[in-house]
Amino acid sequence: MKLIRLFFFAAGLLCINSLLAQEGPPASADSEDISKDELNEAFMAMFNVEIEIDLPESAFEKTGLNNYLNEEKTSMVSLMKVPQNVAHIQEDFEKKKDGLNISHKEMFEVNGKTVMLQESSKKDESDGRTYVMQIFCMENSDEDSIMISAIFPEEHADEFKPIIRKALNSVKIK
Repeated sequence: MKLIRLFFFAAGLLCINSLLAQEGPPASADSEDISKDELNEAFMAMFNVEIEIDLPESAFEKTGLNNYLNEEKTSMVSLMKVPQNVAHIQEDFEKKKDGLNISHKEMFEVNGKTVMLQESSKKDESDGRTYVMQIFCMENSDEDSIMISAIFPEEHADEFKPIIRKALNSVKIK
């Protein structure tokens, strides 16, 4: 469970890193840097946009605005709107991540929208299990995208991977 919290913290940091790396004029004409308040506002906006996804209730229960958890509380799916397009996020996906062993990268289309997948796995020393971590970045518009993050025990990969892939067909901002 500690690894699940750590994973979603890391996914949030990835989004913040993308925000900080934005090119173009600053959000405020009075400052050359993005202020702490502007960064906080952008970060909160990512988590306050309701996103639809069709996940089977037999696999995941909705536990928050865009968060889903399995009955055993070992697997999660979380969604957020990211204020950057897929092309910009792809640059960040291509960078080497310290301490993260990326086992699979893929780019594909779902309903005519570009989707990137980055997959890794990590052993959680607290419970001895190896967890698969997937981050999907789905095109939403020229300005933003939808980030779908999933984590589940490796022994459930054959069950959860196809469920999450199928659910990508239903992802949209409400």
